[in-house]
Amino acid sequence: AINAKTDAYETAYVGNEVTAENASTTVGQSVIDAVLPFNGTNSGKASIEVTQAITNNVKGNASISITTRDFVVDGTITLQDGILTWGAIEPNIPSITITNPPKTIGIGKSTTLTTQIKRVTPTPTITWTSSSNSLATVTAEGKANGIAAGDVIITAKITVDGVDYLDNCSITIKEEKFLGDARQADKYGYKVTGYDAKLTEVGCWRLFYQDDDNTYLIANIPQGSYTPSDYYAASEETRYTTGGSVSEVGKNLNEKYYKAYPTKFTLGETPKNMRAVAWMTDTSNTLWSQYVTGNASWAIASPTIELFVESYNAVKEDIDAKRKAGTTTEAARTEITATLTSYGYSSGQSGLDVNYNHGIYNYATSGDEWWLASPRSNDTSGCLFVKGINSCVAGTNITNQRTNAVRPIVCIPTTTFNAAVASGTYTLTDE
Repeated sequence: AINAKTDAYETAYVGNEVTAENASTTVGQSVIDAVLPFNGTNSGKASIEVTQAITNNVKGNASISITTRDFVVDGTITLQDGILTWGAIEPNIPSITITNPPKTIGIGKSTTLTTQIKRVTPTPTITWTSSSNSLATVTAEGKANGIAAGDVIITAKITVDGVDYLDNCSITIKEEKFLGDARQADKYGYKVTGYDAKLTEVGCWRLFYQDDDNTYLIANIPQGSYTPSDYYAASEETRYTTGGSVSEVGKNLNEKYYKAYPTKFTLGETPKNMRAVAWMTDTSNTLWSQYVTGNASWAIASPTIELFVESYNAVKEDIDAKRKAGTTTEAARTEITATLTSYGYSSGQSGLDVNYNHGIYNYATSGDEWWLASPRSNDTSGCLFVKGINSCVAGTNITNQRTNAVRPIVCIPTTTFNAAVASGTYTLTDE
């Protein structure tokens, strides 16, 4: 016989179970036959021997599990020319493993950790602890909550017969910005060919904003005419008035306001403007989901004022840099802001430059006024919109039945978008 014994098995004792997932196959049955000395030995140590008759004609893999008093072998065993190659060897003792350890959690954000428990029944209770509750807390269900910036260790522990078994993970808690630093600002307003959702209606899609995480495209032509009655339609009354809140996308894209006044994003707190924002930022709304296709993650009715400002100011900074380098004759732009109050954002951002970037900050026709998905600062019934007649951001009380268009925004992961551009699936053109 050919001895396939390895040093790892010198401490293997009798009382073992051997199974193979594909035992009915020649390979699987041969593996079991090869390991039978484990089960057939009455006392003392055992080694594994493979007979020449088996290995001369059988080659291949079998998924096998071997359990002994001292260890467990899980994984694939390979039978090749009389040599047995084994999978991973683990101690035959209870274990717990955190299966989804995150590298980071944002301040104010949370992640629920999951575990795998092996070799113990019934399943014991898991005890969760944090090395610093001032940085992150963890609930009895394993939900880790970011509190303040820093590094923290989260531990999951089980106790079996008075012995503790544990696993832990190190997590960095950090300030998390939904909108990161702008990328490709010199191409904002460029036509994106290859993203084809609702092309007949929107004319084309244009690059509106990009950071390391996400790329946002905006519809070239404003869509539809909407009044506050759309927000309070009978079919949506319950959805936007009771028990709900502004979508996570809506909170994140109105990040500064949400962090300053989080309770305002509970619909019952400020029902009218929050209902309007909820309707515009509801990614499951069939009005907006029709603009999602291919690589897009979601769509909403229009950009928020924060996304609008970030996009506009990124272009301003790009122009400033080019002016300083003497590579452009474009006029300088004035930086715009979105000042906060407890009601929402300030209005009156006038004099927006719409001569460049193909009108992505406006649409040249005076009648094409479009909503921004943010509440207005003046009162709890106001939202912001872009006025075509004098190129500014203004606010209106949504109870006055003003009719405005929307300008859908779609979100595509930046790595996916850039890969599609590199492969020629998408093209960016200055037109």
